[in-house]
Amino acid sequence: MASYNNYEPASGQAPNGEQQYYGAQSSAQLAPGGYEMHEPAGGGPPSPYGSGDAFQYANAGSGEGFAARRQKAWYLSKWIKIGLPVAVLVAIGAILGGVLGSRAADDDDDSNTDSSKKSSPSATKTSNNPNVGLFATSLNHWTVPVYPSETNTAAFVAPTIRPTSTSGLPTLPSCTSNPFTPTQTGSIEVTTERPRVFGAKSRWDCLPDLIAADDYLKSWNDTIMANATYWHDRAAPQYIPDGGLDGSGVLDQAREIQLAIKHFAYAWRMTNDEKWKTETWNRLRIAAGNDTDNVYGQSGNKDGDVWNANLHFLDAAEFMNAFAIAYDWMYDAWDNDRKEQIKWSIINLGLNRVQNDMWWRGTYNPVTGNWNCVCNGGIINAAIAIYEDDSSGAASSKLQDAIQNANEQCVNSVHQDGTWVETANYWYFGTSGHAQAVMTLITATGSDQGLITTNPEFGLTALFHMHVFGQTQLFNYGDHGPNKFTATANALLVYGNQYSEPHYGLYQRDRSDVAEPNAMLWYNQTQYGAWFNDLPIDHHFNDTRGAWAAMRSSWTDPNGLYIAMKAGNMTGHQTHGDVDYGDFVIDALGERWAGELGSADYLGDGYFSNETQGSNRWRWYRKRTEGQNTLLLNTENANVLAEPATNFDSTYDTHGPSTVIDLPDNTAAYFWTNLASAYNDTSIARGIRPINKRRQVLLQDEITLPSGTLQWRMHTNATVSIDGSTATLLYPGSGAKMEIKILSPDNLSFGQTDAVRLESDPPLPDGGTGLNADIPNTDANGKNTTVLTIDLPAQSDAYTLMVLFNPQWDDLSESDYVTPKTVALADWSLTSH
Repeated sequence: MASYNNYEPASGQAPNGEQQYYGAQSSAQLAPGGYEMHEPAGGGPPSPYGSGDAFQYANAGSGEGFAARRQKAWYLSKWIKIGLPVAVLVAIGAILGGVLGSRAADDDDDSNTDSSKKSSPSATKTSNNPNVGLFATSLNHWTVPVYPSETNTAAFVAPTIRPTSTSGLPTLPSCTSNPFTPTQTGSIEVTTERPRVFGAKSRWDCLPDLIAADDYLKSWNDTIMANATYWHDRAAPQYIPDGGLDGSGVLDQAREIQLAIKHFAYAWRMTNDEKWKTETWNRLRIAAGNDTDNVYGQSGNKDGDVWNANLHFLDAAEFMNAFAIAYDWMYDAWDNDRKEQIKWSIINLGLNRVQNDMWWRGTYNPVTGNWNCVCNGGIINAAIAIYEDDSSGAASSKLQDAIQNANEQCVNSVHQDGTWVETANYWYFGTSGHAQAVMTLITATGSDQGLITTNPEFGLTALFHMHVFGQTQLFNYGDHGPNKFTATANALLVYGNQYSEPHYGLYQRDRSDVAEPNAMLWYNQTQYGAWFNDLPIDHHFNDTRGAWAAMRSSWTDPNGLYIAMKAGNMTGHQTHGDVDYGDFVIDALGERWAGELGSADYLGDGYFSNETQGSNRWRWYRKRTEGQNTLLLNTENANVLAEPATNFDSTYDTHGPSTVIDLPDNTAAYFWTNLASAYNDTSIARGIRPINKRRQVLLQDEITLPSGTLQWRMHTNATVSIDGSTATLLYPGSGAKMEIKILSPDNLSFGQTDAVRLESDPPLPDGGTGLNADIPNTDANGKNTTVLTIDLPAQSDAYTLMVLFNPQWDDLSESDYVTPKTVALADWSLTSH
């Protein structure tokens, strides 16, 4: 093994995934092993992960964070920051205070930063100044951008591409761009120019001038440098496998190492300060297994497999990304001896460990989703980094294999409508792996090598992300996954450029997870305008493999209304889904009222075994139908093989050149689905729609139930009080209140219960002990999550259940709320209500 020496590890303790979560973790004890091996369908070598990855210590509360289990000290808040790399959170307060905060202070009276303002905003400021700098004035407690209530006919135009010199705007620097043009055809040719991993030398050379000319880049640069200091002052993480090397391995360590090195390498290129070189080498030395105090590798790592490639290749892929960045971005910093040592690690701990029959390559069954994209991405980036310096041939052969495999698997990780095949959270990992590989290939080979063009619908996954993010957080169905660390939504910057959709990049530049080095390389400063101008606020994702819809009252008001519902098939999601036909979420008044529970314990026996009806996965409360915001028939799971048809329409309202949308009186949208196939041919249909200018929500179920039991269920962390057919929900901290009424039948009342498994549920593995236990569903303060219920009658005649949600807006009086008439779902239209 190569020797990395001369530098002592930094002092202090490694931060243990300091992402802030609202809710729960899966386990608080380090337990080696304990994960059941599963045989993939169709034969082949056993995969310890089913089709997913097993994270024992990843936060198990979802974006809504409904649940807490033995809270760890590093989960600092009840609010989850979806998609934020850990370090971004550290500096976000300081940077926003110094950069975004400056504008917030000026415009505070014109913005909706105050969470107590629950009325619909109006545009109190008008302007035609094209140079407003950062569009968002601050981030709220959800880390959602807060915009001033402003109309600006010059700055908030529909997204477009601006000339280098535009009246009223700073002139952009004339940067030299020399894209690589291969001279050969039929084979891959790699440029010898560096850097070339994730971005080109010409972009690096121009960054100082771009930062001086662009407020966004200046803000991000400040954040990145602050985060580099944060990581510099902390030691590398300890090599403590999560659930054993064949469980979740050392993926968190690999991603944390990568995140630190990426920031150090960026800081070195921008400052040439030796301290960044020194600390980068320290991390490399530790990660290669050459430190006697923080030893990487243990007896379970056979044949020197320090990066755990044989048992959990994701770990190796992320280590390869780290070493590729260090080798390529800091190529001029290293002498030949150190280059050889870094290269040795990439080849012997990474590339040469790739086997053609590894399950994530889809040798036996197609494997779309984050595993394939991340693993092939790590191989591509590492091979490109050392390409012409590798005399062994490993880089060349593994590069070609990875490109081919990614074009067969990774590029098919989105449905034809853009929905990610796994979940809204796993989107971050998969698209980050894909986008990094795309930019490395374009920079180094002059082509995306098919990763953009093979699947022309891939770019629609940017719209998926934008619509699946509500007014507070994600529509966080299914597993939410591990700590994000290096995974952000910055793939939108790439897709905006590659698919010529400036909405995507302009949206992402205002988000809380944008400020990391990739954004400095990928942001297109010639894209101009307001991402929310001319973008419909509603969208139907109609592929039956994952059908769902999102509807909202505004793109830019964090206190506005957001509703989403899904009805897609329960299989084909790499064992990350729930049995959740008809599941819905509601945001209003800056709170989430109906929310998701997130992952159960990834190390439970059979958690990732398969998606068949009898799978162990569906035994855990959070995965069962009873753990969703939907209907529960005979206390059993719905039929996982159903593909319900969905129906949708919308007036497709849009913002104009204003952060405040002017909704017409006839604004409307609806989504409904026939769920009979999901409920074993019991006649059940469900629909949801905003009404009354999107200030109320109607949830309607049509039911024929000759016998059996049926229960309406909704999970909430609000305080619940019930008076017959009326439930009042309250968040005491913010004072936000929601009134929910049963309109019909008129003889029903609400009930409430804790979010715990039913006595009739099939037993959990090993009696639900240890890692097989259900995770208690409580909020961060230990308060039990409440399930609001309605017990529905069995009768031969069809009936309609109508439930009306009335957020208590400050500017509405009781007479402003409406009671909708009864209209059959089949007759719903844009004018029916």
